[in-house]
Amino acid sequence: MQPTTLRAAPLRRSLFRHATILGGERAPMMMVIVCSVLLTLTAMTLVSFILGVIIFAAGVAGLRAAYKLHPQASRVYFEFRRYRRFYPARPRFALPMPHREVCERGRRPAG
Repeated sequence: MQPTTLRAAPLRRSLFRHATILGGERAPMMMVIVCSVLLTLTAMTLVSFILGVIIFAAGVAGLRAAYKLHPQASRVYFEFRRYRRFYPARPRFALPMPHREVCERGRRPAG
């Protein structure tokens, strides 16, 4: 009997990418687009048009930056909001930082 070899299946990157629109997360980006279009088309003034374009540009830039930090930034934010009471962002007790000399003494000598 011959030993069985395992086959390696390629993992395509396209199967693991998150759905994006204009380089940002899909749901928040759609909300920004719809809000800016509704503001622009409902008021039909020059001020509302300029404000709609500003909201669109700032929203797209902000959501693209958030997507670069984390592909599911909105979900991370909502989970943070939900569990904020349980896991505070700051430590309760200040911990001293290790000094450089202590770190250097702990290293093994080269050679």
